[in-house]
Amino acid sequence: MKVFAICFFTILLSHSIGEARSEAAGASQRAPTSSQGESAAVILTRVRELLRKGQAETALKRLDGDWGQQLKQAQAEPAGRLAKARILESLNRQSDAVAEYSKALEKRNSFETQLRFAAGRLYAKLDKPDLARESFNGVLSADKKDVPSAIRVRTILELAKVMAKQAEAKPKIWRDVVKLLQSALKASRGHEVHAEYLYLLLRAKRAQGTSDCRLARDLYSKYPAAPEGASWGPLMPLNKVDDKKLSCSATVKDIQTRLRRLQLLGQIDRALKEIKELRTKAV
Repeated sequence: MKVFAICFFTILLSHSIGEARSEAAGASQRAPTSSQGESAAVILTRVRELLRKGQAETALKRLDGDWGQQLKQAQAEPAGRLAKARILESLNRQSDAVAEYSKALEKRNSFETQLRFAAGRLYAKLDKPDLARESFNGVLSADKKDVPSAIRVRTILELAKVMAKQAEAKPKIWRDVVKLLQSALKASRGHEVHAEYLYLLLRAKRAQGTSDCRLARDLYSKYPAAPEGASWGPLMPLNKVDDKKLSCSATVKDIQTRLRRLQLLGQIDRALKEIKELRTKAV
C-alpha cells in the first residue's frame, strides 16, 4: 500500500511535480484493487485525465459516486479524499479542500505523507504559516524510507518558503531558513528545484549580512534560464537579489558555462545578446 501511495501521488500531481515520476516506476502493478477488479491506480489515472481536459466537476462527481465507492472497497479511501481535495483546490473551494485533508488525516494511513504535503501547500497559499509548517514538519518527521526523495526535497523547499515569508517580519527566522536549506542543499542536486534552493539560500544568507558568491555563481552559470535569475544578465556584479547588487564576480569558466547552457536550452538569441554585451564591456 505504501508503494501505491507513491504511485498515486505521482499520478495525481505529475502535472505539477514532474520529479516524482521516477519514484513510482512499476508501482501501479502493485496497486490495491476493488472487489470489482478495478485498480485504484486506474481510477486515479482517469481522474488526472479529466483534470487535464478541464473537466474537474465531472471528476468530482465520479469520486463522490462510483469511483469513490470502488476506492473505498480497494481500501484506498484516503487516496480518493486526496484526489477530491486537489480538485476542490482547482475549483477555488479551499475550505472544502481543507476539510477533505483533515478528514483523511483523522486515522493513520499509507497516504499521510502525501496528504500532509498537499495540505501544507494549501495552508501556505491561504497564508496560514503555522498550519503549513506543522504539515510540512509532519512529512519531514516521518521515517525517511517512507518518504520519496523527490517529496522530501520539495517539502524542505516549501517549508523554507513559508519560513522566509515569516522572516520578512521576524528577521531572526532567516537563520533557521539557512540551517534548513544548507543541510539539504546536496540532496537537492539533480532535482528540478535545485535552482530554487540556491536562490532562497542566497537570499537568506544575504539577509543575515553575508554573501555567498559560490551560490550566486552556481545559479548564474548553471541555471541561466531559471525564473529566479530571469532578470540577470552576463555582468554578474550588476545582477541583483532583493534589489541589491550581488557584488560577486564570475570566472571565465562561469561565463562560458552560462552561454553554453543558454544555447542548449534553445535561448540562442539571448546568448548572442549576452555575448555582444560582454564584448561591448570588453569582458
